[in-house]
Amino acid sequence: MIDVDIAELGSILADDLTYTHTTCQTEIKAEFLSTLQSQTLRYESIEPKNVQVHMYGSTAVVTGLSEMRVTARDQEFAFAIR
Repeated sequence: MIDVDIAELGSILADDLTYTHTTCQTEIKAEFLSTLQSQTLRYESIEPKNVQVHMYGSTAVVTGLSEMRVTARDQEFAFAIR
């Protein structure tokens, strides 16, 4: 996301992805990739913390926190997410 590697993200994100932003806006995979590519929203840094991986058969659920810095509409924002 930081490197805006659309090809790599396109290959690792699920086709049925629904991405929910901190503004509560949701985007499907194609919309999210388009937002990244247009640089309307730029991820400046993502620092994961307290990451835990829970395995359920062949499925993994990852939980944790992240410190985020993004630039949107030419304004920088810093916040924590779970």
